[in-house]
Amino acid sequence: MSAGYKPDADTLEIMKRSEVEWSQTNQVTGKPKLRPYQESAVNGVRQSMKAGHRRVLVQASTGAGKTVTAASIIISSVGKGNRVLFLADTLELVEQAVATFDKWGLDVGVMQGDHYRTDESCMVQVCTPQTISARLKKQRANFERYPVGLIMVDECHVVYKARDALAEIYPNSPFIGLSATPFTKGLGKFYTDVVEMIPMRELIDQGYLSDYTAYGPDVPDMSGVAMSGEDYNAGGAAEVMSNQNLVGSILDTWKKHAEGLKTIVFACNVAHSKALSRMFIDAGYSCEHVDGYPTSADAAQRQAERFEVIERFRKGETQILCNVAIATKGFDVPDIGCIVLAKPTKSEMLLWQMVGRGLRTAEGKAECVVLDHGGSLLRLGFPEDRTDFTLCDGTKTSSDKKKERKERLPTPCPACTFLRPAGVHKCPKCKFAPEPQHEITNIDGELVPLKLAKQMEKPWNAGSKATKEVKQQIYSELVRICEDHGRKKGWVFHTYRDMFEIQPKGLDWVPARSVSRDVEKFITNKNARFKRQAAKQEARA
Repeated sequence: MSAGYKPDADTLEIMKRSEVEWSQTNQVTGKPKLRPYQESAVNGVRQSMKAGHRRVLVQASTGAGKTVTAASIIISSVGKGNRVLFLADTLELVEQAVATFDKWGLDVGVMQGDHYRTDESCMVQVCTPQTISARLKKQRANFERYPVGLIMVDECHVVYKARDALAEIYPNSPFIGLSATPFTKGLGKFYTDVVEMIPMRELIDQGYLSDYTAYGPDVPDMSGVAMSGEDYNAGGAAEVMSNQNLVGSILDTWKKHAEGLKTIVFACNVAHSKALSRMFIDAGYSCEHVDGYPTSADAAQRQAERFEVIERFRKGETQILCNVAIATKGFDVPDIGCIVLAKPTKSEMLLWQMVGRGLRTAEGKAECVVLDHGGSLLRLGFPEDRTDFTLCDGTKTSSDKKKERKERLPTPCPACTFLRPAGVHKCPKCKFAPEPQHEITNIDGELVPLKLAKQMEKPWNAGSKATKEVKQQIYSELVRICEDHGRKKGWVFHTYRDMFEIQPKGLDWVPARSVSRDVEKFITNKNARFKRQAAKQEARA
């Protein structure tokens, strides 16, 4: 967002939507009526402050009402004569905060470029960290003369230099951070205490959040994808997820489990998102793409276009929204009925953000369907399984608990791909009870029962102890290579024997739909060894 952004009339109308609706139906002033767990969180912050903590983080799931809880705290602070800074890192979050604070009669101004609510005389200032940083460079003296009694940071797991700069200018002012996912490394170096509002499962059981049903139809092979920081490189992930069988699996699985539901799709990058959007459109469905990346186009025009696309989705004019870097924060569309995870991730934070988009309640919404095509829930577990929110202070011991919890992860049902909670043998969805020694996983959109999921990495390492299903799958992949490249059938026999050190007995000559990366690597390495040996023999001759 450029510092000079100012919305046109149509975009301004969209941005003011919540404010107008509330002003017409809720002329409310005073403190908001809090739910019991929100009131408990406010008291928890108060007790933490009394105990000497000046930087407190409030953890609460998406949809728990963090902004309403913040409004209650702000009203108390303003009542004592304090000015308040509320940091929100996107324009969408700014608008949501302003609308909530307006509802409760707070005197609110916005510090964000040339925003239409700019008024620095207001006791409450909703700011973006980007604007704070820009203004500190030019007007630091103004901030030093501007007394602030409380600083609140929304989505505080996203760390900006503006936070530390404000802490330096206002060393005696308390900070309150708000986050559903306080997993950022080093967050415990700034915040010294955590107030946990309420576990996600309790929110679901009490009806404050929508329950969800998760399916794991695909587990792509991510072994060859490079890392960018602590997550998969977007380009590499997109290359894997653009596999024709996986793309087809996304459409087929959606039609089976979620056709007719308002759906948001999380893609790896812009090209991947646009390709998925075209796939849905070609199949006859209403679908659009949106992303949060800047282009050479005018910033105001780009922002207006995003608002328009999202507004069509919000109103139901568009059924499916494929997105990149736009819908993980501040995206409040309660009637989303399906989440498609076409973006594999190793980030627990990102997984929570994506799944959280479908957990708000709405009239007529029974539950949300989550279709995990990236294997992320299998890799990281269900969000509600996480109950410990000890902040990471950057030391090795602070991350040990995260490693411990990975021992109990969900598994897909072999019959319907419903993701069963850890330890559940009989599928709650289809009632199928598999043989205890078998689990289920998937290669390139094709369901394959396996003895151990880890065997998918290099199944032939198990040798003769590998299950028949594993042996058949690898044999079928070799058959596929044989037929695609015009090899003789004997090549399959010899290659299989090289891999498993046994002959292929009792296996069917059925080509697989696709070939896994590990099999391709094995064949590549085998060919390279053969060429080296041939070169050595030729040299000796």
